[in-house]
Amino acid sequence: MPIYTLPRAGLLALVLSLTAQMAWAAPSMPVGRTGLPPVGWVAFCAERPLACGTDAEAVRAGAARARAEREALLGGRPLPEAPRTPVPSAAAATPAPADPPILSPGVWALLVSVNAKVNRDLRPRADTGSADDWSLPLQDGVGVGDCEDYALEKAQALLRAGLPRSALNLALATTETGEFHAVLLVSTRGGDFVLDNRTDEVRRWDQVPYRWRARQVGGEPFAWATAPRAVGGADSRAGR
Repeated sequence: MPIYTLPRAGLLALVLSLTAQMAWAAPSMPVGRTGLPPVGWVAFCAERPLACGTDAEAVRAGAARARAEREALLGGRPLPEAPRTPVPSAAAATPAPADPPILSPGVWALLVSVNAKVNRDLRPRADTGSADDWSLPLQDGVGVGDCEDYALEKAQALLRAGLPRSALNLALATTETGEFHAVLLVSTRGGDFVLDNRTDEVRRWDQVPYRWRARQVGGEPFAWATAPRAVGGADSRAGR
């Protein structure tokens, strides 16, 4: 919802909320060791590469390499050698990462409205069995999905609204009860904020009751890192 369509009361509430968030501006979420991207994400990017990057060929090549690396690690084999002729990466096929957007009232209104709209338009439904199916249910006309599907739809909506891909990163965590959870992490010059299907409130990354596990870095499809063990607001026993 563009900020100019908001009623006066709604605009005032957004400005006050933004002021409060900026007064408590958070640092960026720490980035830990390099990690492998989630299996479901790799499969999603192989099937829908332009949802993950701007160069379909480069994204598919990255997905194939990510699969090979995971299989090698799980099988106790050496990692596959990089090709002598480097496969063009998604990063090489795109301009240098844009600076994080300024946390202006307009950007804040965009984050709040996209988070609430996707939460409203999608109905929650968990994947069945052992499947880990990452999808864009609203684009596909399905209308149901689980946490990572909400996050993917929000990322696509913010891309269409003009936010840079480098500011939009998926993040994985465990909840207060130890359940797997995925959200969208939006990086701004005022800090990193969480768009979550469990609430319409847009919150600072360090003010949610989760224990962070891994995150995408710089909007690059296969650049993932672990989060330090101490990072997160949930009790340290969560997920045990």
